Amino acid sequence: MADSKPIVDETLHKNLKDLKEYVALATVNAKDYQNINLEIIRHMIEEENIPGVYVTLNKPFKTLKSLLKGCSVGQLILPN
Repeated sequence: MADSKPIVDETLHKNLKDLKEYVALATVNAKDYQNINLEIIRHMIEEENIPGVYVTLNKPFKTLKSLLKGCSVGQLILPN
């Protein structure tokens, strides 16, 4: 997926706009997983201004930190 930002922004806004509290689960094609995953994180932090905790079991902390360099991760808790 070349530029998934507009698709992710539109989909998340449409499906989550009326919810006050929620846990979001996304099903993503394996080929697009990393790109879409980072766009979802970016959307939640930068577009929605939602703080959060990101938990993953399949990526080491150093890898995740490197991947998130372009995001404003000030509101994201990354356990190390």
